[in-house]
Amino acid sequence: IYGEIIDDFKEIYPDVTGLSFTHLGDYRYALEFGRRIGDRNWSFLSPQVSDGFVITLAVLTLIHLHQTNRIILIEEIENGLNPFTLGIILKKILISSEADDVQFFITTHSPVLLDCLNTFPELIFVCEQRDGQSEYIPLPEILEKFRDDYTPGESLVELWLEGLIGGL
Repeated sequence: IYGEIIDDFKEIYPDVTGLSFTHLGDYRYALEFGRRIGDRNWSFLSPQVSDGFVITLAVLTLIHLHQTNRIILIEEIENGLNPFTLGIILKKILISSEADDVQFFITTHSPVLLDCLNTFPELIFVCEQRDGQSEYIPLPEILEKFRDDYTPGESLVELWLEGLIGGL
């Protein structure tokens, strides 16, 4: 599994050469990332790298631990991730959910994520607050109201930004 995680990680961060745990003393450990930058090898401890770097590793690890995790919840996956990384991770999540029988529940406020799912509206539920209760509506039910004006695959972001498809 380690090799698969690192291979996926290198797809996003090609300069990564390895990952290990470093003992900091007592009961403290830190992740240590090896990176090749130019003609030099560098090591960085987890507090020295960006949040996106660590978040990417965490999500890829969850994807590859599908034997033990059948339901994975991720709140606002876009936080700390650039659009390129978010797109790659979303593709890996979609592949894993289909191939490994894993369900991912992801909350978002990201137009980028929504744009990545233009061709998969059946995977999206809109959360609306009604009388203090959360109601989850399948996006295709909402899109049905716009069937004369909406073409499947068309930008969902525009509908969302215009307030036509609700909360997301």
